[in-house]
Amino acid sequence: MREPSLKTEADLSGVVTVEEAREIAQRFIAGHFGNTGKEGPRIRIPADPSHDDDLRLMAFIDQAAAVETERDQLRKALDEKARAGAGVAFDLKELVDERNDLKRKLDEARAREEKHVTIAQDAADRLRRGIETLRDEARAAEDRFEDLHSGRVADRLDAILRGEL
Repeated sequence: MREPSLKTEADLSGVVTVEEAREIAQRFIAGHFGNTGKEGPRIRIPADPSHDDDLRLMAFIDQAAAVETERDQLRKALDEKARAGAGVAFDLKELVDERNDLKRKLDEARAREEKHVTIAQDAADRLRRGIETLRDEARAAEDRFEDLHSGRVADRLDAILRGEL
């Protein structure tokens, strides 16, 4: 069989269908076993890429190889896209989980903050009441001091002894 120049002879041969490749294979088989009454391989000199079975079969193999290469490239690209998509889905799930975790932590921090605010408000109320009590006691002490210095204490004691108070 002749070694074809794959590029030029395949280009010159044109598209070879699966059915045509099967017919070519049948002619080679018939020629190999010497089946009489059946057509053997078609081969011309000079070679005719649009007619010769060996060149047509080589063109079919080249076309099949090109389709296989393209299929493999597409499969690889699809696999890469699928992996990238899976990675995105995984990353998205991680981001959603992280967002939910941060939301939970924020809710917990808000609850703690509310508790601390309540405690601080209660402490401020107690402090205010204590200051009011001190103020009232200070006023009472001032009043007693004024009573002592103004002589009103003696007047009151006299009033008590007389039963007026």
